[in-house]
Amino acid sequence: MKKAILSLAMSLFFVVSLNLTAAANDDDKKTSAIEVKVISTDSEQPIFQLDLNNKEVEEFYVTIKDNYGNTLYADKIKGSNISKKFKITSDGLADQSIRIEVRSKKTNKSEVYTINRSSKYVQETVVSKL
Repeated sequence: MKKAILSLAMSLFFVVSLNLTAAANDDDKKTSAIEVKVISTDSEQPIFQLDLNNKEVEEFYVTIKDNYGNTLYADKIKGSNISKKFKITSDGLADQSIRIEVRSKKTNKSEVYTINRSSKYVQETVVSKL
């Protein structure tokens, strides 16, 4: 029973300490039609969602790179009010940042987001009176 509680506590701590942030490169967030947010985790891998909230049909180029500049994903997306989910496996990417660039073909403007991931391991010892 104690092992189960300790295991649950460690798992919960790991999920809570998973520090995922998305920071926009553009200062004007009010007019941005692009959103990146972390929606869940699967097997300790973050799943994030890219929302393109445009009213008219537009074409976007989405590129995801690691902090070394290696392209992990690149695609051309066309439509309006597009929502796409991504799961980047962290094999070899532990505690590294991921860069997401979304460029509009119509305006040729791009927005860059970074996702920083860090994890910590904490060992806790509890003494209790019997």
